[in-house]
Amino acid sequence: MRAAVAHYQFETIHPFADGNGRLGRVLVSLELIKKGVLRYPVLYLSGYLLKERSQYDNLLLKVTTEEDWTSWIIFFLKGIKEQAMHSEEIVDKISDLYETARVKARQKISSPNIEGVVTLIFTKRTVSTLDVMKTTKVRHTSAMALLRKLSDIGILTNQNPEAKRNIHFTNEPLIKLLESL
Repeated sequence: MRAAVAHYQFETIHPFADGNGRLGRVLVSLELIKKGVLRYPVLYLSGYLLKERSQYDNLLLKVTTEEDWTSWIIFFLKGIKEQAMHSEEIVDKISDLYETARVKARQKISSPNIEGVVTLIFTKRTVSTLDVMKTTKVRHTSAMALLRKLSDIGILTNQNPEAKRNIHFTNEPLIKLLESL
């Protein structure tokens, strides 16, 4: 409820010419972290507020004109619940994708470093041999071999197969999953 009130107050103050909405939604996450409701800013409240933009604007106005806090807070809490459930679904899908990649990599690639590399490719948008070298402490040729093997089994995609240097790989299944949500 405090986050709902704080969000309303920030939006009505409207301190900036641009960016109030984004900053107001970030403040919600910070308030929820401060109060121990969230550990990390994983709640994407923007998805709900933008989807329900008309109702959002109307309810903010009703608080101002009619002091209708109840409707605003119910709407806001519904959004938090909906987005929390959506976030949980996303985390579950990412976890399943990670576990599938980890198992597949362990079955197809015999290296004591493979689990560290699989974990790495779920933390960065693109990875290079340098990233693998830092994570696993292996040499350049071993790092490149691990990335190429992950590419060969469909876990990674080489972004520029013709390149000889600065080769970057992406976790396309993860990117496609995130883009579909």
